Amino acid sequence: MHFFGPHYPSTHRDDVPDFGRDVAGGYDNEIAHTDLEVGRVLAFLEARFQASQVRLKE
Repeated sequence: MHFFGPHYPSTHRDDVPDFGRDVAGGYDNEIAHTDLEVGRVLAFLEARFQASQVRLKE
């Protein structure tokens, strides 16, 4: 699975805190949104496959 969120140009997301409308704030907003989505995936995996392992790679 690949998350392609935190790249320029940023898309402001309303489901996470507002970090400002400048370039840095937009990037922080994208990171927060990606973190939220990764959390949703991990919660799904934990609920469905309790004996599974999750491995993350850069």
